Amino acid sequence: MAEIVGLVSGIVALIQLAGKLTSISYSYACGVKRASKDLGDLIDELGSLSKVLLSLRSHLERVKTTSSVSALQGLNDSDGPLKGMVDSIKWPLKEKDTLQLISRIERHKSLIVFALAADQMSTSREIEKQVQNIQIDIKEVREDILTEFAA
Repeated sequence: MAEIVGLVSGIVALIQLAGKLTSISYSYACGVKRASKDLGDLIDELGSLSKVLLSLRSHLERVKTTSSVSALQGLNDSDGPLKGMVDSIKWPLKEKDTLQLISRIERHKSLIVFALAADQMSTSREIEKQVQNIQIDIKEVREDILTEFAA
């Protein structure tokens, strides 16, 4: 449970950071006449990342064990992408830096989405196993009832 709390707090910190960076970028884009189109693209990408992170946070708040979020937990390891996502951001961004940042955000967003999908598939397999076990139990109970009535 502690691992999930740590992961959720990391996600919350990223959501806050994405919000601050979006706000700074938007203020800069509105205040500078010749702000590059790439800065607008960065703002859009940060908004998209925030939506993915909010979805991720919501998912993590519903799970109770780290076994159901093993792929997501790997993203939060000390060498994982969530830890080092924004270490090298310097303001103001140059056009080349903006394009690189957009690319990094897209990659991280894809990793998060893939990790969510992997964990969802794990959860689905576990549910399928549980349903099969329940079906076997129901069959055994029916057979026991039929045997009892036949006697």
